[in-house]
Amino acid sequence: MPQKPAVRAKKKRRDTKRLAIWRAKKEQQNAQAPAEQAAAAQPRS
Repeated sequence: MPQKPAVRAKKKRRDTKRLAIWRAKKEQQNAQAPAEQAAAAQPRS
């Protein structure tokens, strides 16, 4: 049974928010950590 559009939209919105938070955290790390350390940190996909 296919998902309702509202459910899919809610999930997408949550994922986008989580991605934005993750990206902001990553940027902050890059700002304070050396480049080599930032490159070593792999994303938790």
